[in-house]
Amino acid sequence: MRFLPTKKLAENASIMPLFDDFLKRFNNLSDDREGNLMAMDIIEREKDYLIKANVPGIRKEDIKISYRERHLTVEASRKEEKNEVNGKIHYSERFSGNYLRTVYIPDNCEYEKIKASLKDGVLELIIPKNEKFTKEIEIQ
Repeated sequence: MRFLPTKKLAENASIMPLFDDFLKRFNNLSDDREGNLMAMDIIEREKDYLIKANVPGIRKEDIKISYRERHLTVEASRKEEKNEVNGKIHYSERFSGNYLRTVYIPDNCEYEKIKASLKDGVLELIIPKNEKFTKEIEIQ
């Protein structure tokens, strides 16, 4: 169990700042949005690497994938929705802005054969391994 420090609530004070503080601590978020890092899994399989990145609510037209000098970069942008709100917003966690994530790719990959797909807010990249690159060295 994890204990969080609390602040004493003055009479007639709003509870929203306490709620905001609790959520920031619970989610380890800060005011500069460092909590908006694109969540990513990298799985090595026998013949390839599989990268899964969470990009919820982002259209494929707003995602750019690039490769340069053994670094794979995924950039995604989410534009703020300009809907009219009937009422006062007390708390908003939905992020508008840019996500950027760069990962180092090993030498044994065939970069020109990388395949990407997007389904249900998850970007999948398949990076084939180059079987010719693998070399066993015999001890003499």
